[in-house]
Amino acid sequence: MRVGITILSLIVLAQYSFPDEFSPDSITSIARKVVNYRLKGGIQKLGDGFVSHWDWDDGAYMTGVMAAYRLTKDQKYLDSVKAWAQAVSWQTPNNAGLSRNPDNQCICQSFCEAYMVNPVPANQYMIATWEANYHLNYDNPYSQWYWCDALYMAPPAIAMLGAITDSSKYWDTLSVNWWYWAGQLYSTQYHLYWRDAGYKTQTSPDGKPVFWGPGEAWVLGGCARVIKYMGQNYHGRDSLTQQFREQCVAVAALQQSDGLWTTSLLDTAAFPDHETSCTAFFCFAMARGLNSGVLDKATIEQPMRKAWSGLVRNVSAADGRLQRCQGVSTAPGSVPVSNSSAEGEGAFLLAAEEVYKYATGTVQAAGRVNNLKSPVRTGYAIRVAKLSGSQYAFTLPEDVSGFAVYDCNGKLIVSQATVQSPRSRKVSLKDKNLPDAVYFVRFVNR
Repeated sequence: MRVGITILSLIVLAQYSFPDEFSPDSITSIARKVVNYRLKGGIQKLGDGFVSHWDWDDGAYMTGVMAAYRLTKDQKYLDSVKAWAQAVSWQTPNNAGLSRNPDNQCICQSFCEAYMVNPVPANQYMIATWEANYHLNYDNPYSQWYWCDALYMAPPAIAMLGAITDSSKYWDTLSVNWWYWAGQLYSTQYHLYWRDAGYKTQTSPDGKPVFWGPGEAWVLGGCARVIKYMGQNYHGRDSLTQQFREQCVAVAALQQSDGLWTTSLLDTAAFPDHETSCTAFFCFAMARGLNSGVLDKATIEQPMRKAWSGLVRNVSAADGRLQRCQGVSTAPGSVPVSNSSAEGEGAFLLAAEEVYKYATGTVQAAGRVNNLKSPVRTGYAIRVAKLSGSQYAFTLPEDVSGFAVYDCNGKLIVSQATVQSPRSRKVSLKDKNLPDAVYFVRFVNR
């Protein structure tokens, strides 16, 4: 029975093979097929229910939907991201949007990228809660990135704040935390990341070190996105790029003949099932590295092309789902042929965007980002809780002549055009009877 199902699945998958899967039209077509599969029911029917379930898998998927928007310029994909973000008030899960868990911070990547589409002061509510969350969690190291998946969840969102504000302090924080956890999880012998410190002493059934394919893929995907948004001249960029190169070379050597990777990167005999979610992240990272000029074409181009071809062959012709995704796990295991996942499809869409750029020659210089700094001073988020009088007020900086306070949906709460006397620089919101939530203050320079 299992053999029959496998053969049937392979026949169906083969029907979605393009004559030239690297032609621009083919890349765009299959990207639409994949993104439309999970979006077809609207945000209320996505995955486990995005309105009530906005965790790491949803966040990873939405990074792919943003990639689909950039690839196709189809407004409905951006609108889907905004509708999803609006449904959760542009906040992270738990504690009114302020969460220490990096899994809960993954969704902030899409908040930031949606803001970058039109980075005007009126849209700063999109990133307000994430700015508050950053200052709550990262003003004092170290972070909670103690498992390798976390290096995809939080670091790119921090790198994006640096790009948005043109401030290296965010990249400094990111670098300190990245290298701290690299010291705990990165193997300088194999140039791969352990899933967590508990795996450093474990061995597979064949006595080999346990390096989980999807776990390493989270790291490479996160590293590629960090480098994308980290300033080209930032002093910490070169060392991170060097580790990125080491990992890509190591991963490329472990690719299977069909272009995919296995859930155990070193023990393919004990864990022979080929897996697409890790392949999608590897393909994305390699294509991104080639496009930005940080990877060697002679070493990486063919593995990237084989990976994309393998992914295309595993898109279901029936409905567009990406098949052969391992279920939620922390270790190597079996992979049902028909299984799909939100994070796997998000990674596929990220790969599609970069493969399209590579195929068309529309590449970006290494580390180059647009200056998204607003002409109006970036505000900061404050938390208003009915606990003590001191939490009803904030003090305006000396170089500010006015302010406006918004809620996380962009609704104006109070504003003042000019501030003159020292006494009036302390603003009280006590008489507004505001609920316990996160609010955003936008300043106007003198």
